Amino acid sequence: HSSLGQYKEAMDTLDNLDAIEKSPKNAITKGLILMKENKYAEAKKVFEEVSKTETKDKVVFQCLGQCLQAEKKLDEAMKCYNKALEIDPKYGNALCSKANCLDAMKKKDEAIKVYDEANALQKQNAIYLLDHGLCLWEMGLDNDAWKMIDRAELTYKMDNDKYDREEKKFIETYLAKMRSEKEKESK
Repeated sequence: HSSLGQYKEAMDTLDNLDAIEKSPKNAITKGLILMKENKYAEAKKVFEEVSKTETKDKVVFQCLGQCLQAEKKLDEAMKCYNKALEIDPKYGNALCSKANCLDAMKKKDEAIKVYDEANALQKQNAIYLLDHGLCLWEMGLDNDAWKMIDRAELTYKMDNDKYDREEKKFIETYLAKMRSEKEKESK
């Protein structure tokens, strides 16, 4: 099975279940699958609808924020991340998404503070560490950036089976890119 085939199969199953009984859980799963397929506009509609009834679901608001961020609606995305964090102030995914959004808004200093908070909560997440390192690197804080990137690489090597295929591809691509940049700088 290709992952695209698995997603289509899962979507068909969810559509069949929805025909029997509509469920917020099914809708959230459908939205997550649409996001995996990079269909953010469709996923956004799902999460907007679910957010009307599931007003205390941190995942709904964090995912809605990601969909809005994909559409470059950064202020709206930030509101969603803040709503998710209002529900659960220690929700690492929302913290990391908020930091990414602040980074995209060119608010690097604020982004670093939020990355620090996310990393303090989830010390063993290579993606958080890598995002943090990339932000530091873009700010010209090379020594701090490399410490964070090295931690990301070590964390990934120690526990890489916890990441899905897309996450592994992201991590491996950026680690290779950063190693290449480091080699260029040392020449």
